[in-house]
Amino acid sequence: MAGTARMLADRAEQRLPLGTFTPRLLAMPGEILTPFSAASVDDVRRAIDDQYEAGADFVKMVLTSPEVFFAAVEHAHRRGLRIVGHLPEGVSPSDAAAAGYDGIEHLGASRGMWIEISSRRDELRARDDTSLPFPAWMGGLPFVEDVMTARTATTLINPAAFNSPEVAALLTDAVDSFDEARAHSVAATFARHGTWHTPTLVRLRTQYLMDDPAYRDDAWLGRMDAGSRDEYADVLATFAALPAATRDGYRRVYAMAKRFTGILHEEGVPMMAATDGQGKVPGQSLQQEFRELGAAGIAPLDILRMATSAPASFLGRPATMGVISPGADADLLLLGSDPTTDVANLGSVTAVVRGGQHLAVEELHARIEQVVSSGSAQGAERPVAAPSVYDCC
Repeated sequence: MAGTARMLADRAEQRLPLGTFTPRLLAMPGEILTPFSAASVDDVRRAIDDQYEAGADFVKMVLTSPEVFFAAVEHAHRRGLRIVGHLPEGVSPSDAAAAGYDGIEHLGASRGMWIEISSRRDELRARDDTSLPFPAWMGGLPFVEDVMTARTATTLINPAAFNSPEVAALLTDAVDSFDEARAHSVAATFARHGTWHTPTLVRLRTQYLMDDPAYRDDAWLGRMDAGSRDEYADVLATFAALPAATRDGYRRVYAMAKRFTGILHEEGVPMMAATDGQGKVPGQSLQQEFRELGAAGIAPLDILRMATSAPASFLGRPATMGVISPGADADLLLLGSDPTTDVANLGSVTAVVRGGQHLAVEELHARIEQVVSSGSAQGAERPVAAPSVYDCC
């Protein structure tokens, strides 16, 4: 979900370090669209043109003004590219769907979704501060991106830990005034326009339930480098120091995230299972995401589809991906228990077949220990992790 011009060039020249333990590279974008690359309508059109010429498979949007957002959607489609990502503050989810935005990550990664499904929508919109973190004209200055990247590196571990009291109150006011009819209407809008969703509940759980002891005690934290572990511990402490009322409100926000994910499924919105990465901090496990989707009321068979046939459909490869049939890709996960009867059985991994190569689970665990003990966990060939709250490799 995050590429660069250099990575696109390396892929074109077959220079990417893809090894035996590397997942298959299915699609790649160029640079993520932010105020640094898309400060204006002209900027975003040029950025999309550059990515198209470099061979990007899709475009990812994160943070822009509404004007730039809608121009980006229109121009990406003109170039024949899909555009997916976050919903910038001030962009209505329904308007984004109607404009043809192809996919939404993390239920938008903004306040917009919760405001949209609130009975107090208009009042909350008026209260919401949708301005960018700096004036748009500063986005093109060479030093601004470096400064902002340095300032946000820790914040990105868990943005909720650093929300202002006003933003925290707005979030909880929105979920406390949940309007079920409006939620179903918004979900039906996504279904009607074919707007894909990748909820990444595991990421939202980390944001809003970070005082759960699992995020402090998980054994996989010991596999992080010391600097990253210290940064993570600082954010844990920041979240734990939030007022109890704020943390209680965040628990309601996460409960609403699960409830709304279930509504999306009920309304037939196309969805995929995935996790999220936070830079130096380990990405959460896909196994944890399966459990959270199950807690949202989605049946095990449908969760299995979200991780197999649905992504194949999204990528336009239903004949070769997400199926077991002659001529399909020989990428298989072998399980010891029936995954259609219990979502936990998706974790009963006995072996992986990658590109036709059989790898027993014991071999995978040995590879993990080898990489960790050698101190090369950040190398080109990254191991496949066992089910865990964290997957730091």
